[in-house]
Amino acid sequence: MIGKSTVYRFYFIVGILSFAFWGCEADIPTGNDIGESSSEEPSDSLNNMAIVVLVENGGQIDRNMQQGYEENKAGAVLLLSSLFKVPADSIAPLSFEEMMEVYAEPFQLERITALAQRGYGKVIGLTDENADLQHFLDTLVYLKASGYTTDVLFSLHANEEIVRFNDGTHAIQTITQSVKERGIRIRCLYQTCCTSAPHIAHWEEAGVNAVNGAAGINVITMFSPLYFLEEWMSGANFETAVQTAFDREVGTIKTYSNLLPVDEYFLTENNLLGSDQHVGGTTPGIYFKKESE
Repeated sequence: MIGKSTVYRFYFIVGILSFAFWGCEADIPTGNDIGESSSEEPSDSLNNMAIVVLVENGGQIDRNMQQGYEENKAGAVLLLSSLFKVPADSIAPLSFEEMMEVYAEPFQLERITALAQRGYGKVIGLTDENADLQHFLDTLVYLKASGYTTDVLFSLHANEEIVRFNDGTHAIQTITQSVKERGIRIRCLYQTCCTSAPHIAHWEEAGVNAVNGAAGINVITMFSPLYFLEEWMSGANFETAVQTAFDREVGTIKTYSNLLPVDEYFLTENNLLGSDQHVGGTTPGIYFKKESE
């Protein structure tokens, strides 16, 4: 019988290894400032393509991860210090929630936006006070006025009816209606939000070409944003990129089985069913670039 402390340690190790994964992408350019386009001039065909990336935990902390962090804090601080490239004594006094807010969210956002800069002419990252609904909408209006074709990536919390931004929860109908009222056209939305499959119909009404959503509680969220962007920008259509990202993350998590029983505690049937990805939109088979480009 595996005790609770082992389960907590499992969740913690998987989480820490996810940070290690984000940190080992040495070939990803870091760029100068999050939210600014790459310093390298993109090809002409991509100059008018933009992506808005929202990464915000909104104070929602997994209790298993929190418990595992506290039980293994000494080792965690050393590893995270190396990954985040900050002194260990700047992390040690922080709670798990504070560590996520101060270091983890900006770190994850930087990795996603850096990868996106390989393909998009404009990359804007939003977190903390900039990840509120109004700022998101204002950013979309700005990109529309500037002539960009815009994609969106959400790493946010949600349930069947709402999405949580930095300023609180907002009904999915409110979000999509606000997009429509402003005449904004989002081309594609990739999201790791829990229970977001019911949101697909609302995004379709807002004219989104392609959008994904999890059937229930989504645990396949650690690596899939990077995997999705890699597949999407490398030539897979949206629907295929979503499924391949899902499959690749499951495969990556399985490699941890030499450390802890991932099939018993993480890749359970219920977890996989909840994380199952649905895809919709007006053109779910859309490509990152037109086939003629």
